[in-house]
Amino acid sequence: TVPSSEHLVRRAVLGASCRSTAADLPTAAATGEDRLVNKALIAALAAMSPPDRQVLALSALGGLSPAAIASILGVPVHHVGLVLRDGMAEVRSHLAV
Repeated sequence: TVPSSEHLVRRAVLGASCRSTAADLPTAAATGEDRLVNKALIAALAAMSPPDRQVLALSALGGLSPAAIASILGVPVHHVGLVLRDGMAEVRSHLAV
């Protein structure tokens, strides 16, 4: 199965140790691919502004809803939704080869 964008962001931020099942443990062949994916994700996150990275991290790592993120950051929910949409599009574009 293909991991979700949120799972990929989580892996990029936390490292390859963020695996959800034993089936996800790296094989020798997958390790090189994982490094390429992680580099692409780090590049995508580095291209974002710190506030946008914070929104993405609160969503992907914290599992918070857009409403909860908006409340924490003191911004409109609509803004959080736009940042999440655009941020995940940025991540996907860096993963496209």
